[in-house]
Amino acid sequence: MMCSVCCTLESQPSTIMSKLFVGGLAWHTDDVTLRAKFEEFGTVEEAVVVKDRDTGRSRGFGFVRYASDEDADRAVRFSHCLALICYFN
Repeated sequence: MMCSVCCTLESQPSTIMSKLFVGGLAWHTDDVTLRAKFEEFGTVEEAVVVKDRDTGRSRGFGFVRYASDEDADRAVRFSHCLALICYFN
């Protein structure tokens, strides 16, 4: 999964959210691949790569929702070099 860094931890909101925006995904990344990568950091309830309606191809970003805020925080702290991640309200 090829991607780039988004934001620093210092710029994150003070209230941790369990749903994360993940951007800069390689075009071949699918829901299964996204889930597998982010399950390394905790229990993933949902992992979705957003697709173009007309072509069905990945748009290069998605969302990961964790079972807990702590898991989401762990993903941001330890995957900062793996993905473009921002907290999603």
